[in-house]
Amino acid sequence: MDLDAVADQLYALPPVEFTAARTEREKAARSGGDRELAASIHALRRPTVPAWAGNLLARTRSAEVERLLVLGEELRSAYRHLDGTRIRALSAEQRQLIPVLVGAAARLADEAGHPLGAEARREVEQTLHAVVADAQAGQRWIRGRLDRPLASTGLAAVTAPAGDGTAGGEVVELGAAAARRGGSGGRSRTAERSGGKAGTAGRAGSGRGRSARSGRDVEADRALSVRTEARAVAERQLADAQSAVRAAERRIAELSSELDRAGREQQAARERARAARRELARADRAAQIAHRRAARPRPTDD
Repeated sequence: MDLDAVADQLYALPPVEFTAARTEREKAARSGGDRELAASIHALRRPTVPAWAGNLLARTRSAEVERLLVLGEELRSAYRHLDGTRIRALSAEQRQLIPVLVGAAARLADEAGHPLGAEARREVEQTLHAVVADAQAGQRWIRGRLDRPLASTGLAAVTAPAGDGTAGGEVVELGAAAARRGGSGGRSRTAERSGGKAGTAGRAGSGRGRSARSGRDVEADRALSVRTEARAVAERQLADAQSAVRAAERRIAELSSELDRAGREQQAARERARAARRELARADRAAQIAHRRAARPRPTDD
């Protein structure tokens, strides 16, 4: 028995079974004389339901799971290179793929007997956004041993939809930043070809220009980050609200069905009550007749 094998077994279990199974394996390690392994097993934390559902999803190793990891690499690369066109295309794929994976996680959890509520689904989605944003988060997730959902950070996790005004602004800023950087290089080469004082002045001006442009690039990236982060927050709030609406609609449908069934049961109960009253009335009449007969004088023998 080793820690990796034990962890793989434990984190595949539903959270309600985790603690008892961990205790059993810890005792087995102690009985085998491996106190260090026993302590390491004891330190394993019981997963939350959303973390467990994310682990189930990671363990499927489906094509969609593999694609999410690759998508994260591609999107992070696109941000590093300020490739606006690529960012928009990959972001659109991200917005299509993550809901599919959240749905798959919900189905796996439901099949295991632990359906996910709206908040749990949101935390699974948060984990998947973190996987896209951070390579290390992706490696942690794919091992299938999360005890808590991952936190989503970084630009790659918060991209605006194609056709939206924010997305257009994003692409304009990225393109402008790239153009400024290219322009800076061209002017710098021109200054280098110049000689004497003019060349020195050109290089000094180019240096100041590069500093200003660098500052503008930082400001543009910061503004992009703020806007995309705000959009991500709004999208998550919208998703939560839509999930709540769907849950309420399902509950209304369930209650309507229950109300119809209760109405039918009430009608049937009323029919039984009327039939019972009629039977009681007949029994009363029969009892009265029997009583009168019993009360009549009986003839005596002389």
